[in-house]
Amino acid sequence: MVNYENFSNGENPSASDWDMSDVEDFSYSEEEKRSYDIQERALKENLETLASERAGYIFDAGDEFVKNLRQNEHPFTKRIEGNIDDLVTMREDNNRNTLNAFYDYVDSIYPSPYQKPEDRKPGDAEGDYRLKSVIEGQTTGDNLDELAKSFSIDGSERDLHIAAILRNMGKETDMYPNELSNAIIEYTKDPSQNNRANLTRIQSDHDKVMSKSLFNIAEIFSGSQTKIGKNMFDPTVELMTMLAQSSNEYFDGLMAYLKFKMENSDAKNVVKPTKNNENQILPDVFLQ
Repeated sequence: MVNYENFSNGENPSASDWDMSDVEDFSYSEEEKRSYDIQERALKENLETLASERAGYIFDAGDEFVKNLRQNEHPFTKRIEGNIDDLVTMREDNNRNTLNAFYDYVDSIYPSPYQKPEDRKPGDAEGDYRLKSVIEGQTTGDNLDELAKSFSIDGSERDLHIAAILRNMGKETDMYPNELSNAIIEYTKDPSQNNRANLTRIQSDHDKVMSKSLFNIAEIFSGSQTKIGKNMFDPTVELMTMLAQSSNEYFDGLMAYLKFKMENSDAKNVVKPTKNNENQILPDVFLQ
């Protein structure tokens, strides 16, 4: 603490007299920190729930398909069941890894104002987030390609058409996580209107490709002369509908988490709007 005796003698206190290390930090209350932690945890739990639900929609549709194959004693039942199990399990695992990397990256750029500076470890959070996104995309793409191969075995026209659509979906899911993470990283560094619009475009383009692909598969099932094909029309339409809805909800959840972190961080690198750069905007304008 400051030595007040120096003042009484008409002397200026030295730098050491202003040592405040023995004073408790009252810059924020425990209630404020608790509120921040609760809000952050709620946003994370929402994202994790949505991710689990998305995997569940794929599992339900796949399970329905496998049941139809088994009931009709299809020779490729086990092969396709394995393809679907791999797709669901690995997609869920890799998405969880990407999501955790997303949290770490955003926290490294916009850390909690209640976190001690010495506890903040940015490290290679950006590189890890990019890497996890690439792995997620490549793995899902490979799983869809394997499923496409299973549909190609018998050589029927309808199955070959479905296989081609699945390969196209595989290419899209291969690129999407990486494109999205790159766009998020660009936005965190420059929260401009253009970068926010780019995020929306990437999400919209992905949703269009996936919905159109599943719609086309549903149409093929609808025109099928087999019991298996006809029974898969409704589950495919439901999958298309639920994935489109959950995909948008998941994207909104990512943006809500990012908005919360940007608005509540004491980071010194938060971009502010300037008169010389009309494209730069405050996070709470476009992160809605």
